[in-house]
Amino acid sequence: ELRTGGIIGQATLVDCVDKSDSPWFFGRYGFVLENVKALPFRPCKGQLGFFTPDYSSVYAKDKPKIVSPQRVLI
Repeated sequence: ELRTGGIIGQATLVDCVDKSDSPWFFGRYGFVLENVKALPFRPCKGQLGFFTPDYSSVYAKDKPKIVSPQRVLI
């Protein structure tokens, strides 16, 4: 079952490339991710592009720690 409308994982974005040999690469740009981790599904309304979720409703018990504008620890 494919669930939609929620957070399913976290990763560190380390690069943006315009070429790659990866079979998953398509389009003008691709993001290179590290430290990828699956998380239990948590409902969260999405938006286009990068955005900061409303953590008060998504992670009411264990609010993530923002360590820099570019990194969030969940």
